[in-house]
Amino acid sequence: MKRLKTTGVVLLALFAFSAIAATAAQAEGPANGPYWSIEGTRLAAGKTFEITAKATSNQVLTAGTDIVTCTGFKLKPGAVLLGSNGKEPGKSDETIEYTGCTVTGNGTGCAVENGTVTTEPLTNELAYAENEKSLVVEFDPVKGATLATLKFKAETGGTCSVTSTKVTGLVIAGAFTDAATPVLLELPNTVAQAESFLLKSPAAGATTFIWLVKGEVDSKFEYEPLTAFGVGATYTGTALILLAVHGTSVTTKWSPLL
Repeated sequence: MKRLKTTGVVLLALFAFSAIAATAAQAEGPANGPYWSIEGTRLAAGKTFEITAKATSNQVLTAGTDIVTCTGFKLKPGAVLLGSNGKEPGKSDETIEYTGCTVTGNGTGCAVENGTVTTEPLTNELAYAENEKSLVVEFDPVKGATLATLKFKAETGGTCSVTSTKVTGLVIAGAFTDAATPVLLELPNTVAQAESFLLKSPAAGATTFIWLVKGEVDSKFEYEPLTAFGVGATYTGTALILLAVHGTSVTTKWSPLL
């Protein structure tokens, strides 16, 4: 991973996004990286499995007085889980398309262009929160540091204070069971495999750094805050993640943990 970044595999949900500020240092993190397990078998390196996702709550980016809210999103075709071997963590590749997007605070009578936002292509990794046991998903752009570029257009008689802004920094999501009372996934793994899981951002217990296994070494990564509109920002939202075949979700059971 070049730089640490979002809900978000997916996400997220998310403006699923991030960038790493500090260098990695070997530390006393978890012994192994979390990996994808499908029907009780680890998804090995070189293997993939298609995924799909949908928002189960509004996805909200807040930067000072500017607030961008999206009511839904989907993954572009080609979103997949990526297998791993040994201590290496599972990853995923996806691009998120947000829909039903609106903005407040950016002038008067200003709208998100076409009501949509599309992230840059993302490569995401399973990791652990600061407590070394809670599962999180971090979102990293394949190239560069920009997670998404938001574009705005004034409505008739309206004005936009800015016409576009780049979103950079880190968004991470905590992994939960898809249940009436969601359970946070963490070590030791006592959660059975299921058809779907939830990703919630921000991730509790991952406020300044996460533990990432890279090259079979446990590393502590500190990250830059999320930014948009030239100021610090926060991202909130929940997404449902499922396995899929040709874009249609399937009932295959899986798990994103040891």
